[in-house]
Amino acid sequence: MLAPGPDSDEGIGTLFTRLIDDGGRLIRAEIELYRQMSIHRLLRSRLAVVLAVTAILLIQGSVVALLVGFALGLARWLGPVGAGIAVCIVGLAVGALLLRAAAKSFAAAVDPESDDAP
Repeated sequence: MLAPGPDSDEGIGTLFTRLIDDGGRLIRAEIELYRQMSIHRLLRSRLAVVLAVTAILLIQGSVVALLVGFALGLARWLGPVGAGIAVCIVGLAVGALLLRAAAKSFAAAVDPESDDAP
């Protein structure tokens, strides 16, 4: 005696068609789930992003004030234009060094052949 199947008059082609359709629906549902999770995390992190941007702007303003203070302090010996140029050159040099270090760090982070293990 044969055990009855879910629908004995369905052919193998019909079963494969249903399998492909169900697989497509599963993949679309998974994509929608990950999309919703990403949106949820983004919305939850809004405050953190606003706080981080505010902190960066405050830090930038503080650095500008410090550089202006250096320029005003050096103006006594170098004059206003000379002090501005000196502070600008030092600031650009420090910025270039930081950018170079960041580029090296980024290159090492994305290099697939990097031997560094975290």
